[in-house]
Amino acid sequence: MKMNKKSEIIIIAVVAVVILAAIASFFIWKKAQPKGITVEVSTLPDSLNPVLEQNTSALNADELIFDGLTNFEVDEVSGKLSAQLALAESIEQDQANRKTYTAIIRDDATWHDGTPVTAADVVYSFAAYTDERNNSPKRDYLMSFISNIEAVDDKTVLIDFINPIPEFRAYPVLTFKIIPSKYNGQDMTWTSSNALLLTRYSFLKTVTFINLIHCLKWKDMKSQRQRRALPEQQLN
Repeated sequence: MKMNKKSEIIIIAVVAVVILAAIASFFIWKKAQPKGITVEVSTLPDSLNPVLEQNTSALNADELIFDGLTNFEVDEVSGKLSAQLALAESIEQDQANRKTYTAIIRDDATWHDGTPVTAADVVYSFAAYTDERNNSPKRDYLMSFISNIEAVDDKTVLIDFINPIPEFRAYPVLTFKIIPSKYNGQDMTWTSSNALLLTRYSFLKTVTFINLIHCLKWKDMKSQRQRRALPEQQLN
């Protein structure tokens, strides 16, 4: 039986309404999604400050947010985990003493507000980890390898290891996460650099949080991790 013109118009109108409703629903759903990172964990993180973190949930969460001069990455071919360049575009060993390394920070590494990541941030971070007042669980480990970190210029870091060390052993040590030395032009204090904000949590241990200042982003990163910030409720 043939449809008349009026029936065809009604069907087309109904289909158009359904499509428009679906599109509107998608944008409403997208807008409602939390801005940041949602992580489901077995236990709540004890801290979202990489200097202070201790339990596994905190370690895993901070691994998604922060970066070091090197990061642990999984090789796509072999499936093996190894330390690869991250914030550093190059790390070279002094062939004379074999215990001094020079790291050059990537030009396109910035915090979320566009402020460049500098050598001062690396020096500040190492100081935060190793200052005994912070009681960082990583303090003894880092101090057992590194004697000093010095900023040569804005993008160059000189790292002195205690003993000669090959690259394949030095790279894993340099995965400690970098935090900013300044925020809004003001020096950060070593014991108050937790600028992560909790936006939502549930008793089922789903944590949604955003990174206020410790956001690193750069182009062509293998893991394509880009972070944004949106302040809401402070996490202590």
